[in-house]
Formats: sequence, structure tokens, C-alpha cells
Amino acid sequence: FWLFRTENIYSESWQEEINWGVAAEFADSVGADIITSSLGYSNGMTNPAQNHTYADMDGNTTIITKAADFAASKGIFVTTAAGNSGGPTWYKIVAPGDADSVLTVGAVDSVGNIASFSSRGPTFDGRIKPNIVAQGVHAIVASPSGDVQAENGTSFSTPITAGAVACLWQANPTKTNMEILYAIQQSASQYTTPDSIKGYGIPNFCIANQLLAGIDENKLNNENLKVYPNPFSSSFQISFYSDKKQTIEIELYDISGRKSVSQTKDLNANRSNLISISDIGNLSNGIYIVQLRTPERNYFKKIIKN
Repeated sequence: FWLFRTENIYSESWQEEINWGVAAEFADSVGADIITSSLGYSNGMTNPAQNHTYADMDGNTTIITKAADFAASKGIFVTTAAGNSGGPTWYKIVAPGDADSVLTVGAVDSVGNIASFSSRGPTFDGRIKPNIVAQGVHAIVASPSGDVQAENGTSFSTPITAGAVACLWQANPTKTNMEILYAIQQSASQYTTPDSIKGYGIPNFCIANQLLAGIDENKLNNENLKVYPNPFSSSFQISFYSDKKQTIEIELYDISGRKSVSQTKDLNANRSNLISISDIGNLSNGIYIVQLRTPERNYFKKIIKN
């Protein structure tokens, strides 16, 4: 664990953005896998000539945003705070939250309501930001004196998320930082209807883990298993090639892990067996995981209902 302090508490300047890049480079040199950063830069520079504008939040302009994306290109998973500027006069995310390869985290309360202070998206070039949100209202933290207390800020929702990222990546060590990031987004509560306030919503890391298992080449044979149409509305078909006669189990899980469908099917040998999953039009819209279990192995597919 390395702690880098790149902030100058007496002023705000581009030098701090350069400091962040130097710290990220050093973190890379000592083998850091994840960066969690609670800094953000916008229009509050000590020298007004260095103020950023919303047009600078395009993923390619500020020094710190370029540094964050460069760190991600080296394989580091970068989590960064969306910022606490959700009210007047800035409102929008702060750099490096506009970087396209980092996980930008906004703040919600314990029941999922967006924090009034949580900075909003989108980026100037129209991309979804923040990526996701986590609890940043009355988040339980350690105080400087060593006590436990509740605090507010995207500076707390971000490291909470980074800790979950570490667990998810440890469970899926062969995945890249970007595969981990995409799975987190896909697991989130409003993945199919993202917005500029909560982004893709509140992530479910258990579902993200299932999604990563579903694209694991050791667990999934894309030639054998096909699911269509995807997205579906009221029914879908499963096509599974079986080289022998066997009995399989099919289960469908929603994003919270609840089982929606469970059935057993006898398969014929040396052919693609077609299985219909119907009467599911009453399911809520969102992401589902199809699990097909044979006596030897499990197969997974992600499917979306809209």
C-alpha cells in the first residue's frame, strides 16, 4: 500500500496535476495494480488563467486526465472521484473524472438517492459520467484521531469502490483492468438506461463476478452455447451443441442474484439442441445471467431484457 500526497493545500495549480502524474508513474514502478484518487480540478485555480472550463472535460485536455488514461493504458485500474461540485456554479464532473479509461465514482446515500453535492456528467464530448455511484453520504470512515465517524463526499464513495474492485480482480486475476471496469458497469442498477447523474448506477459486484465468469474462456464455449434474441422481450431460445446424450439444468438469475427460471432438459447426442425459455415477459428489464449446467461443467451467458 502506497500513499501519495500530490496536493498543495495552500494553492491550486497545474503543478498538482503534474504531481499526480509523477505519483502514478512511481506507483506503476513499484507494481501498483489499483489507484484510488480523491482529487479533482476544474475552475478553482489560484491563478484564474489556469482555470479549466467545461469544454476541457472532454477526456483529452487536462494534464491529470491524460495522466490517468496513461496509467490505465499501463494496466492500472484507476478509480477517481466524480467531485463534490454538484451544486452551483460548476455542477459537472472534475478532471480526471472525464478520462475515458477510468472508473469515475459519484455519491449516493444508503437508499440510493443521489447526493446533492455529487458532480454530474456527461463529459463535454457526451460520454456517460460518472460511471457508477456508491455510498458517499454518511459513509463510515476513520477520523484523524482514530475514531469511527460518518462523513460525506465522493472522496469516500471512491475508495469504498476501489476496495471492492480489488476483491473482484483478485477473484478474476486473468482479466484486464478494462474487462473489470466493463463488468462493473454492466452489473450496475441502471446499465440499460444510464444517465448523467448516476451513470450506470449502483454496481453489484457479485453480478460483476458472474459476468466475468461468463466471459471466461475456461468456463464458456461460445461455439457450443448460443442465446438469442439478445436483448429479448418475452422469450428467448438457447441453442446448445451436445456431443452425447445427457441431462442438463438451465437457470436464469436476475441482477440481484434471484433465480427466475429453473428447468431440466434431456439433450440428444451430436446435435444442437434447441431450448425455449418462454412466459417470462413479466420479468423486469435489465441484465440476466443464463447458466447451463452439465455434469462436467457450467456455461454462462449474459442476456438483457428490454
